[in-house]
Amino acid sequence: MMAQVNGMNWQKLSCLVILFNLCLINSLTFKQTMVSTKFTLQQFINVPGLKAIALIFTSPHLIIPNLRVKHVDQINYEQLVQKGIKCLVFDKDNTLSYCYSETLHPSVIPTIAAVNKLFPQGVAILSNSVGSSDDEDYKMAAKTEQTTGIPVICHQVKKPGCLNEVLEHFEKTLKKKVQPEEICVIGMYFLWFCGTVSL
Repeated sequence: MMAQVNGMNWQKLSCLVILFNLCLINSLTFKQTMVSTKFTLQQFINVPGLKAIALIFTSPHLIIPNLRVKHVDQINYEQLVQKGIKCLVFDKDNTLSYCYSETLHPSVIPTIAAVNKLFPQGVAILSNSVGSSDDEDYKMAAKTEQTTGIPVICHQVKKPGCLNEVLEHFEKTLKKKVQPEEICVIGMYFLWFCGTVSL
């Protein structure tokens, strides 16, 4: 799991998440409820991710995270506030929950309670499963919001191409403009095949 800290721009984020979006289903997938084959196949198609892959070869330094941790509770969220971070965007699958599960893993519940106090109205989930164009009528997003209490950013364009939708979400919730460098993104894998998060 990675956290992108102060100074990380969205172009860098796009490179960090590209391989996440092209990944194969990992071992945690088999621990979750079965999802439809059609939905699973849709998860492999990510045109914005394919377009951004060239950036990895032209600027390989962009795949280096600012911080790499094994669990969300290892991040110093108070330090993020001091560095000017106003919003947290969590990936869901294998960061807050098992793949395709709508409920938080018990180990992340205390951390989510703490960050909600530090970043009121500034915490959201951004996933290429729930809330994405693969989520029919955003039904999984609604269920995830209901079970986790965390807003899901719905987006028609998959990561890494959905910056506008992320900014619009936080501008609505915070009622002010938010800059990309004020957003910390947590849980985007830069090399999925190097390992998985242990929940």
